[in-house]
Amino acid sequence: MVADPGMVNFHFVDKVYEQLALKDKQVDTAIYSEVLPDPPLSQAIKIAKQMKKFAPDTIIAIGGGSALDVSKIARYIYEYSLDQEDGWLDIYDNVSELIKELQQKFVDIRKRIVKFKHETRTSLVMTRSLKAPS
Repeated sequence: MVADPGMVNFHFVDKVYEQLALKDKQVDTAIYSEVLPDPPLSQAIKIAKQMKKFAPDTIIAIGGGSALDVSKIARYIYEYSLDQEDGWLDIYDNVSELIKELQQKFVDIRKRIVKFKHETRTSLVMTRSLKAPS
């Protein structure tokens, strides 16, 4: 699970854990709950490294736009690293290059299409909280 500190403080993360506890089979979980506002690429790399250790089949992103955005990037880095023969360190050294390949220079939306290998080893479930509970 990837969340910002507010989602932990307002107990939204606890609600997700409560739902997971209802499953017939125990769900193993890990959480990254320190997402910064406008997270740097280094934070996505840190999350991807945690994913590499845990090997999730599902990523749950909860919070504002920063948590959702960094989850998407971390998932891409994680899944892309699984296909590399050179191993994780090579990916880590070249993440900036990888992201640059996906960036677009055009303002015209019709020219902002990038083709990349899209892996589907992990599901990504995202929810955005609009307000704190009362």
